[in-house]
Amino acid sequence: MSTAERRLRPSSARSRWASARRSLVGAAGLLVRRRARRDAALLAGWSALLCIAAGLALGVPRLVLDTVDRGSRAAVAEIGSDGDVIVRTRVGSPNAAPENSSLADVVALADELPTILPDGLASVAGTPTLSVLSPDLRLTRIVADPAAPRVDAQFGYLGPDQESGLSIVEGRLPTAGAGEIEVVVSRAAADAASLSVDSVFRTAATGATADGKPATAAVRVVGIATSTAPVSADECASRWCDLPTMWEPLEQDSRAGGPTTGITMLAGADGLALVQPLLLDASAGSIRVPMVAERFTSGLVATVVAETDVLEATGGSVATASSVALSVHSEFPDALRGYESRAAASVAQMSLMIAGLFGAVLVVMLHLSGLLVRRRAADLALERARGASLGSVVIRGLVESALLAVVGVGVALAAVVLLAPGPLPDPVPLVAVAVVAVLAPPAQALVVARAVWSGRRQPANRRDRQQLAGRAHARRIVLELAVVLVAVAAVVSVRSRGLVEARTDGTDPLLAAAPLLLAAAVTLVVLRLQPVVVRAVAALASRSRGAVGILAAAHARRALSLLPLLALTVAVALVVGGSLVVQTVSRGQDDASWQRVGADARIDGAIDEAVAERVRDSAGVTAVSAQYSERPVEIDSGAASAPATVVAVDSGFADLAALLPDGAAPGRGALGLLAAASAPAGAVPVLVDEALATRIDVDDTVMVFDDQRVPVVVVGTFEGGPDGYLTGPFVYVGIDALGAVLPDAVQADTLLVMGEGAADAARSVDGAEVLTRTGWLAERRAQPLVQGVERMTWLAVGAVALLAALALLTTVAAGGRSRSRSLSLLRTLGVQRGFGWILALAELTPLVVAALVGGAAAGVGIVVAVGPALGLGILAGGVSAPPLRIDVLTVVLVIAGSLVLSAAAIVVDVVAHRRDRPGEVLRVGETE
Repeated sequence: MSTAERRLRPSSARSRWASARRSLVGAAGLLVRRRARRDAALLAGWSALLCIAAGLALGVPRLVLDTVDRGSRAAVAEIGSDGDVIVRTRVGSPNAAPENSSLADVVALADELPTILPDGLASVAGTPTLSVLSPDLRLTRIVADPAAPRVDAQFGYLGPDQESGLSIVEGRLPTAGAGEIEVVVSRAAADAASLSVDSVFRTAATGATADGKPATAAVRVVGIATSTAPVSADECASRWCDLPTMWEPLEQDSRAGGPTTGITMLAGADGLALVQPLLLDASAGSIRVPMVAERFTSGLVATVVAETDVLEATGGSVATASSVALSVHSEFPDALRGYESRAAASVAQMSLMIAGLFGAVLVVMLHLSGLLVRRRAADLALERARGASLGSVVIRGLVESALLAVVGVGVALAAVVLLAPGPLPDPVPLVAVAVVAVLAPPAQALVVARAVWSGRRQPANRRDRQQLAGRAHARRIVLELAVVLVAVAAVVSVRSRGLVEARTDGTDPLLAAAPLLLAAAVTLVVLRLQPVVVRAVAALASRSRGAVGILAAAHARRALSLLPLLALTVAVALVVGGSLVVQTVSRGQDDASWQRVGADARIDGAIDEAVAERVRDSAGVTAVSAQYSERPVEIDSGAASAPATVVAVDSGFADLAALLPDGAAPGRGALGLLAAASAPAGAVPVLVDEALATRIDVDDTVMVFDDQRVPVVVVGTFEGGPDGYLTGPFVYVGIDALGAVLPDAVQADTLLVMGEGAADAARSVDGAEVLTRTGWLAERRAQPLVQGVERMTWLAVGAVALLAALALLTTVAAGGRSRSRSLSLLRTLGVQRGFGWILALAELTPLVVAALVGGAAAGVGIVVAVGPALGLGILAGGVSAPPLRIDVLTVVLVIAGSLVLSAAAIVVDVVAHRRDRPGEVLRVGETE
């Protein structure tokens, strides 16, 4: 062996390893740096895209979780004190009954309660408050006052919770060891019962003492107080909720004649000890645990509901840790069960947008990395020609992509940590972005490098080559059919399953995949149909005079590729679908406002003719109707009967119903029949709900009001009714006709008002409950879940619009060299330089038109196919799901936006190549 051969041959395993290592990573740093300097602009765009993608991956899941959390807090705050957990016990002498507990034991339980609650409940519970309230005791004034009412008093425990809520305005607080029961009362109680400081009472005898004397005690008022915080009838502070007559005395007539006032008197522990022997029954002890809405998250709602159910059923950890006989009650589980469906609906709708958003992000990333790799195709071919292995190509690509991924993701992570620190609820989007950012460029480089220097030989026989091409074509068709079938299966599964499997703590994978798969399937169909259309148009263009038409047709034929079309299709689909969802919910809320209110304004309460006339004469009021409703009223036809709601309306209802949307009330024709109909003596004409008419014999029917049977004459049927605030089925009758056959007078309890001034006119009625349609709408749209869905939708629409613009601009830029060469060739043939925009338009038009058609079809298809599973009716607030609304204006705006983006991309491309010199372009070609 010659010296040269020995020098070239590795002498050991170590040297062979070193040689292999050099072939893989040798000069990797140098090549990466050179390419980075040359492609600095493109790499900067890639890094910016990574930063945006990572920012969305970090921020969007947190936005979803924040929306659901704020919704849970709003739901808890809405139920107020009704959601408190109440531990109830009997306070009295244990010797009298074994289930009684001493006051000292109950006070100890109240102090210990925060430490023995279940973990989830303890994390959201406020400070417990203890209330003790005795049964009624009749008090007799020591100094008789004929003008003063009788007093029935309940004695409450004046503990630390109550003391902190009192402001003494006269007198003082009770003291221990006074020998008599010292009490403090509210200013309202003092005024209602004619009390003052040092008013003295004696309790009525309820038994006998050990020496046989009547058991009585003296009660002295030592203080009059007001509350330190406003107290209303609708809301109560925890310390006062279980003392109902503390601030609102109960005034009523006594059976013995004369007025009687029921009040609450607060006494200390010593005072209650003096009261206890006077009672025939134990006092009621209540330890109220309020819920702190600000501490709730979506996950804690389900936990607290489950723990509260256990406490109500068995007493749970509270009963186990305490010797006090107790029971637990709370309306929290019943009040919050409906929240889960609302949260699931909001998550489902946001998932639709999230899936499209991240689908567009990943597709644009693949598209941009593909452009970068194709720009370097000549470099990769040169490396392979010089002996570079595929492994070395992949390693260099990994080094560059990993560095860029670290920069892009790191910048996004730092920005999120600085601006909105917090945990990452769902790492899947960020992991997906990072994986695509690191692996997509080297994988695409591997495909290009393998294709340009694969060493694979093609068969010499033409038939064999056709067979290979046919097999490849068949594999592609099978793959495309698989995507279409999977998309159909996903949509069918989501429609059949609905929101049963939806989660409030993340995105349902199947729901997320269905829109993307549908968009991908539509894209594949468009790719199959597009060549037919392009060939027909290109044939016409080829017949034009000159070479411009021929070249434009050639550029149009090769314009479509999968990734740019998929990116634009997903973007258009998301914009169209998201807009349709928002519009459907918004218009559904408008329809629901009519269902829930019944008119522009509704007044509930006793309505007399004077009130109705005053409202009718108010400015801006166009129609008014006074109504009376009663349910359940048995509609009996002998062979069959059914309960219904009877709605008695006045003569003005026909004019008001004409202003309502269809289905909210009987039609004008049916109401005209009711107004003109007559009936035999003792009977009344009625309109019957069609659903009810199918269940009874309308020819022989009576309405049963308590024991009063009223024969009816059915003059017509109708569909719809006020099922948003009353329970159907409905029977309409004239209020005057009904009053004429019933023994008791029929007084209207509802007043419906229509017109621009309806809200102001309704609010002018004192002592009535007023609900306005605009107020209902404002309250509904201000709910965190509704706002969160709308915010997420517009965020996704804005983000994908930006991504679509980026994909469009990069697609135009990628074809710039090819168009420049074609235009340079045309200029050598005498064609003017101004035809560059025609070539750009020829390349861009098929892509944009295909994306618009496919995206619009996919967007509408997503909403139509997946819409029933999104729970749109839950957020709309109506009695049923709103019909899907397809707004033509949305489609027009999408088309206009696409045209503007296309025009901008063409202008940018033409400006960028306006200084190209034909000779230089044709000489350099692809070598730069």
